[in-house]
Amino acid sequence: MPLQGHGGDGEPVNHIDPEAEAEFNSGYDYYQGKGVGLGYRFSAAVGTVLARIEAQPQLHQVVFKYVRRAVVKGCPYCIYYREEAT
Repeated sequence: MPLQGHGGDGEPVNHIDPEAEAEFNSGYDYYQGKGVGLGYRFSAAVGTVLARIEAQPQLHQVVFKYVRRAVVKGCPYCIYYREEAT
């Protein structure tokens, strides 16, 4: 399943690291294998966090220099990100 995140304006997240996308895909497959619809729920939870990051990039705590961490609710996953000038 491709990783997608959209902000309030409908534009995709600027850049997702290939390693992060591979980890997302592994997580999706893991949850999908655990029960019907769990992969979708995981994907939706990640999408919600990505949308929140797009809408309010400064909402989450800085954990190292300019890197912020957003926790994915209901899953043992975090999204680490940094803002880039547009």
